[in-house]
Amino acid sequence: MIRDKHVLILMASVTTGTTAQRSIEALSYYGGKVAGIAAIYSATESVSGYPVRSVYDVNDLPDYQSYDYRDCPFCKQGRRIEALVNSFGYSAL
Repeated sequence: MIRDKHVLILMASVTTGTTAQRSIEALSYYGGKVAGIAAIYSATESVSGYPVRSVYDVNDLPDYQSYDYRDCPFCKQGRRIEALVNSFGYSAL
C-alpha cells in the first residue's frame, strides 16, 4: 500500500529518535519514501539525516530530561520517583 508513496511520519514526540528510526526502517522495507518527520515536541534535530520539524523543542522546555531506564540518575541515587509521564498519560506512583 505504501510502495513508491511519499509518507510523512507524524509523532507526538521524538526524544531519542529510536521510534522514528524504526518507522523509517519500516517505510524502507515496504518500499515507501520518507517525506519528512513531524512532531509536537522533539528533543533531537534529525533522525537518520531527516530533519525533525516540531512545534516545540528543547529551547521551549529547557529543564526537560529523558533517560534510558538503565541510566536514570534518580534511580542510581535511590531517589523516589513520584510519577511517570508516557503515552498513557500521567501516572502517580
